Amino acid sequence: HSDPSRPILDSMSSSSGNYSTIDKNNRANDVKDRLNSNPVSPAASARASGTMYSYEELGSGLTCPTCQGTGKIPRGQEDDLVALIPYNDKRLKPRRTWLYVFLSFLLCVVLAGTLCAFLIPRTVDVVHDNVTTLHVDLNVSTSHEHDTCALELMLFYNITNNNFVSVTTNDIQLQVTVLFHNKIITTEKFVKNEAVPIRATELLKQPVNMTLTNQYFPVKYCSPIQTRDSFIYMMFQSTFNFTLMTRTDQQVITAYFRVNCNPDQAVDGDGFPILQSIGKEEYPGVVDWE
Repeated sequence: HSDPSRPILDSMSSSSGNYSTIDKNNRANDVKDRLNSNPVSPAASARASGTMYSYEELGSGLTCPTCQGTGKIPRGQEDDLVALIPYNDKRLKPRRTWLYVFLSFLLCVVLAGTLCAFLIPRTVDVVHDNVTTLHVDLNVSTSHEHDTCALELMLFYNITNNNFVSVTTNDIQLQVTVLFHNKIITTEKFVKNEAVPIRATELLKQPVNMTLTNQYFPVKYCSPIQTRDSFIYMMFQSTFNFTLMTRTDQQVITAYFRVNCNPDQAVDGDGFPILQSIGKEEYPGVVDWE
């Protein structure tokens, strides 16, 4: 016996299932319409779906050093953030390390060599260039017992500084010997304190006054006589003291000159250098004055 109401229930259940499907579609369409009218950020949609991912665009941040230039970090947090670098990152394996070490060592050697070449002390060359007679005061008596000859000389020195720093001439110690009797006539010290520039040559002039008597040289020999030249052979020993940076250097030079003692030729008389020591027997026209 069949139930006459069964088909009616089946038809109602099937129709109610169709209605539920229609309602779901209508709700989905409403959600889509709301999303289109009010777009939601990816972070909000992720939170709505239960996912904990977040995304933030930093337009004014700093370039991330471990993101290959594709990310940024907030400013002011450089000391708080920790960067993770992969083990196979090239920055952990610097190349040409030995080349850089060698180039650094070579550069240090070149700089040290250059400094040594410029700062190593070099010699200061001094040349006694000339002696000029500026003035002669001759006092010759008939008896020749108290004859005197006062000479005013000008000494010329060429000082060559071979260093790359300036040199200061502190003082000059001068000793003059008359070679006739081989006696020292004067010993003087002159304080100069003159600077010689870098790699330059300076002319130094030094006036000297001395008085000759017969115990050094026959003064009457300086009298203006046309038959002979009035020259006195002298040895000049000059000791120079220099200051070079923090050290002191000394140069001793010896030069031989014949000095004009004729009062009439003193103004234009120039000294003539003698290259070797002169003995008494080499004086031209010298006679026994005793």
